[in-house]
Amino acid sequence: MTAALALLSYPAALVAWMATGITLYAAAIRLIGNTRVAILAAMAWPPVLWNTVVGQNGFITAALLGAAIASIEKRPALAGLCFGLLTYKPQFGLMIPLALIAGGFWRVIGWAAVSTTVMIMLSIGLFGAEIWSDFFDAAAKVNGTILVDGRADFSKLQSLYGFVRALGWNWTLAWTAQGLLIAVLSAGIVWIWRQKVAFDVKAAALATVTILASPYAFIYDFVALAIPLAFLGKSGFSAKESAVVIAAGILLVSGPSDHLATAFLSALLVSGLVVGRAWQAFPTRLASRAGALNVN
Repeated sequence: MTAALALLSYPAALVAWMATGITLYAAAIRLIGNTRVAILAAMAWPPVLWNTVVGQNGFITAALLGAAIASIEKRPALAGLCFGLLTYKPQFGLMIPLALIAGGFWRVIGWAAVSTTVMIMLSIGLFGAEIWSDFFDAAAKVNGTILVDGRADFSKLQSLYGFVRALGWNWTLAWTAQGLLIAVLSAGIVWIWRQKVAFDVKAAALATVTILASPYAFIYDFVALAIPLAFLGKSGFSAKESAVVIAAGILLVSGPSDHLATAFLSALLVSGLVVGRAWQAFPTRLASRAGALNVN
């Protein structure tokens, strides 16, 4: 995509890039909620502004994640294609395989493997095999610059790892904290995807933990936090839930802070909504089991 955009002037390429991204983002939200209100709400989500200002890839990430999760049950090929394309952001791939395996969605996994392989072969055919060695070299340098040296400013990293580093702690403690968080999120996503709860709750959980698990996340990546809200919003929000959504939005409006990982905290609030919805499902399940036992 960027190679094609490089053929245009910078202003034309920027407009084309942002127009394509926001169109795909809107299409993914429509695939989830299928209402004008859902699309308008998604466009009003604060990271949309942050992503637009810096011309980043948050729209593409959110579009692929949203379309992939929304298609898991009925369109496994489309889901696999989108998950495969999402490998351009490998740091967001930690939780997705766990959920798909726990849910037994093997066709989606197969299509994702195929689409990823085809994309790799296509890139080699167009640019040569050396592009991959260049990619890994560049990735190592960027990770060293941002995650180790902090030259991009740790306070801009909207992850638990970045928050701990921004507080002045060393990388060992930061990785330990991030690792513990990943372990908790892994156990949680496997558990919820093995339960008989509404798919929208499972989908919201996966979208949320995908963002929280990554140590490498900037505020523009949190456009994707609109995805779990779109799934949860299909059945409406209570007054308390609406207050939580507003609080999450306010945190994102304030942007990166030297003292607080605002986007990370916003994602924690959304994860609280997901846990609340999952918890609501259990009284109903327990009641149905008790009824079945009484009948027997």
